[in-house]
Amino acid sequence: MATVKNETVMKRQPATGTGRLQFLDQFRGFALLGLPFVNVLALWLIATPIVSLFYLSSLLMLGHIRIGAKVLHPLQAYGRMALTNYIGQTVFLVGIQRLILNGSPSTYVVSTLVSLGIVAFQIIISNLWMRWFQYGPLEWLWRCGTYWTLVPIRQKTGNPQA
Repeated sequence: MATVKNETVMKRQPATGTGRLQFLDQFRGFALLGLPFVNVLALWLIATPIVSLFYLSSLLMLGHIRIGAKVLHPLQAYGRMALTNYIGQTVFLVGIQRLILNGSPSTYVVSTLVSLGIVAFQIIISNLWMRWFQYGPLEWLWRCGTYWTLVPIRQKTGNPQA
C-alpha cells in the first residue's frame, strides 16, 4: 500500500480586477443601469478623444487670454523640466508607497491626494530651479550626453529671472 501525503492544493482564482480585465470591469457596471456592455464600450471609445480635445483646446485658448496666461505661467518651468519631474514623480511615489504606506494598497483618494501634492511640490521647486538654471538636472545631463560636451547650466545673466 502506498501512503499519500495530505497536501494543500491551491485552487486557481479567477483573475478579476487586474490588467485588461480591470479595464473592462468598469464598463460591466453599466449593465445594472440597463445599458448593454458593448454600447457603453463603444461610447467610451468615441467620447474619450473628444473630451481630450476639449481639454487641450481649452488650455490652449486659456493661454491666449491675459488672465489665463498668468494662471498657466507657473506650468512653464514645470514643462521645461519634464524629464526631471517625470523621474522625480516615480521616485517620490515609490518611496512614499514603500516607506510611509508600508507597501499596503492605497485607495484612489489617497493616491490622488499624494499625486497632487507631489505635482504641486514639483511646480514650486521647478519655478525656483529655473530662476538660476537654464535646464533641469536630468535635461542638462541628457543635453551633455547628446552633444558630448559640458553645456553651461547656469542662467546667462547675473540676475535671476523672476
